[in-house]
Amino acid sequence: MTHFPGLYPTGPASAPPSTATEPTPFHTAQWTSAWGQVTTELFTDRHVMRWPVDGAVSHLPYYRTVHSPLWTAMEGDAELPGPVWRGRPVTYARSLYGEYGGLPAAPPGVLAHALDRGLDLARTWDTPALVVPNLTTNEAARWTAVRRADAVVVPYWAHRIDLPDGGGIDAFVVADQTRRRSRRDLRRQWRRGHEAGLRAEVLHGRDMLPVLPDIVRHARETSQRHGPALYGMDMLQPVADVPGALAIVAQHPTGLAGAFVCFRRGDTLYLWTAAVDQARKRALSTYAWLMYTSLAHACDTGASVVDAGRGNYRYKAQLGLQARPLASLVYLTRPDRPLIERLEQMHQGLDSHAHRAWARTARAA
Repeated sequence: MTHFPGLYPTGPASAPPSTATEPTPFHTAQWTSAWGQVTTELFTDRHVMRWPVDGAVSHLPYYRTVHSPLWTAMEGDAELPGPVWRGRPVTYARSLYGEYGGLPAAPPGVLAHALDRGLDLARTWDTPALVVPNLTTNEAARWTAVRRADAVVVPYWAHRIDLPDGGGIDAFVVADQTRRRSRRDLRRQWRRGHEAGLRAEVLHGRDMLPVLPDIVRHARETSQRHGPALYGMDMLQPVADVPGALAIVAQHPTGLAGAFVCFRRGDTLYLWTAAVDQARKRALSTYAWLMYTSLAHACDTGASVVDAGRGNYRYKAQLGLQARPLASLVYLTRPDRPLIERLEQMHQGLDSHAHRAWARTARAA
């Protein structure tokens, strides 16, 4: 692996100590260390850079990625005729699998340095582009103010909701008059699952390891309903060591029926990965049961925000969760107009995919 020093000395596979400035689980050193063990998302080289920022440390991992199942799934959602990268590896500044990316605590000078060194690395690795994925609107604006991207793709929209201050899950159900019907239906589905034998188990950190084989199997089944299998044990086992990791599990007398792999950071509960036994999903209302249970858990443990992750646009809109775009900025290592056109086609296809779901939500309201 090639060494490109940041303002702090660093090695190709090192990660800085965790700091209090990291805004999400996906910006922590533990997440970066965990992702270094991953093989389902296949990368051949990895390099971590770090910078001192306001007495703390910001870091950014770069990956020479040969195959990302998540990117492949997005190409499918966009209904593209073929792969965007045409089989070539690509350099990513953070993995697509981390819901949020960028360097939110870093000033513009650090962003410029991250782009300069990232493009140097992308050229050394003989990749056509540097991709800075999963940026909120404000974070994308900060990066593009430093350097205009050659292309912008919005692969996903994230979903968040502020929880009522007090009153628990009952207050959530009645808080939004326009969504009260959908939320009451969510509670009815939870009751149906409860009557069918589902019971909640919340497992923190490594306590989830014994049930991970079942969670991984169901997570793969869940993602394969729409595209490639997205998850493996190589992903979920190491992220159990990320601060705030927990699994909200739907246990049933016939065996584990599903789970949400989550993270609690500050006052936010992040719902990262859904794993649902497809054979029992309809009979047990498992997904709705898990969503209601997760919202109730957030209320009961003092969270003020639930971040319900990406995808499943129609369902989350019906519950009143607010969608916000996550942009991936693409910086080319050399001019390539056909590649830009393929990226633009992908962006347009994904935008249409999301808006079709929202249109169905509006018609059902």
